[in-house]
Amino acid sequence: MRITPLENSGAPGPSTMIRPATVTATRRPRAYWPSLGILILLIVIGGLYLNRKWELSIIELYVTFYATSIAGLAFGIWPFVSAAAGSRWRAIALVAGTIVWRIAYFPVFVLAGWVATWFDWLSYSADLPVAGIYPVFLLASFTMHLAVASVSGLIVLRRLWALLIPGIPLLALAILVSFNRPADFRILPDYTIARELDLPTQAVPERNVYAGLLASGQYNPAQQILLYSGLILYELIPAAPWSSTVKYVIAQGVLENPSGSTADRIYEHYLAYLVAQPCVRRDDTCPRR
Repeated sequence: MRITPLENSGAPGPSTMIRPATVTATRRPRAYWPSLGILILLIVIGGLYLNRKWELSIIELYVTFYATSIAGLAFGIWPFVSAAAGSRWRAIALVAGTIVWRIAYFPVFVLAGWVATWFDWLSYSADLPVAGIYPVFLLASFTMHLAVASVSGLIVLRRLWALLIPGIPLLALAILVSFNRPADFRILPDYTIARELDLPTQAVPERNVYAGLLASGQYNPAQQILLYSGLILYELIPAAPWSSTVKYVIAQGVLENPSGSTADRIYEHYLAYLVAQPCVRRDDTCPRR
């Protein structure tokens, strides 16, 4: 007797017990790669524009930093939004990506600058007349934001729960770093453009001030993590004109306002970049160590 498979028995089998789809396809939109190539070219051009100037304005840095980070968010979630099964999942992908972008803005801002310091060191060691600081800075920022947004899409829509194992601790750390005081609970992470700039006259101090501040023990856990991050990164920044100026100015700002908010730390980075701009073109007044 030939045995035939049961069909339409009404019993829930493996073929019928399928979770509702959250995505309808896995391929990126046809326009994704050409658009990405054009955007990368524009980012490099924007970075070269910042590089060639002897002085920068706050609006130039502000617009460029925001545009690059938002572009990374957009290209990170674009494949998931276009492939989402219905408007509900598209909205979920957008909201999840935006929340993660807000949390990751300051850590990415700092890490992109750190990547740029190593390119500064390499170009200085090679005795190049101009350091390619900002193309590297902007590309690093864009890539990190794209990666963070992509991971949020993989978790929320593709349900790759294994990514939560490293994701949850990193997210918790990023939240503490990004929201260390009540003043940081704003929609936008960076509102430096609304503040009055007070540029320091020189880059001091030439020492790691974070250990001494931490020894006082008068900071909340979020502020302590922020100071520990500064302590570690200070030692990991190589000795080169732009890099040294940036870390000295930031250290001076932290020394003067050790309990500052994350927004204050972002503001100090802007001051450092403005002060260090002549060092991009190897001005003789810049430190060499």
